[in-house]
Amino acid sequence: MRAWFSLTMLLLLLSSCTTPPNGALRADENAVIAAVVKQEFGKDPGLLVLQAESRSFDPDWDRLREELPQLQEETLANYRAQNANTSLLQEFLDLPMEVVFLTESESKAIFEQGGWDAFYARFPKAHGLTALSRVGFNRERTQALVYMGTMSHYLAGAGFFYLLEKERGSWKVKGQLMVWIS
Repeated sequence: MRAWFSLTMLLLLLSSCTTPPNGALRADENAVIAAVVKQEFGKDPGLLVLQAESRSFDPDWDRLREELPQLQEETLANYRAQNANTSLLQEFLDLPMEVVFLTESESKAIFEQGGWDAFYARFPKAHGLTALSRVGFNRERTQALVYMGTMSHYLAGAGFFYLLEKERGSWKVKGQLMVWIS
């Protein structure tokens, strides 16, 4: 009975980690993603076309720790917990830019109709199709880890982990690690 209760409490705790954030956590998650988008696409990112479902990337965790030595274990643990399940990003993302969310079925339909030509005919201001993870934070929410990958054509794309720190109320990218390229 006691083991069942402990397991139930653990499952409730883990499931609460993947629910859409609210309040200050939501603001921080949006600010982290906005900082990463600004770094990658500039001050005017045009149209950001996002996969509607969050995407996680499972890298070589030892390499991630080695390449980003300032990454705190609790930030990494929270990233992994936040990304144990997928989330619908449009439920909580409110970015200061033009954003379109595409479900997997919508993406599939576009690419079946004509590939990247069809994609850019529909979204001429887009940089490509971008996937985002949920953001992992340390307990104080002064450090964050997020994954973002963008494909812009059949053999043109890359995915990165970004490590950010909060300085004087703003999120700054302190490190990034490329984990794939095509």
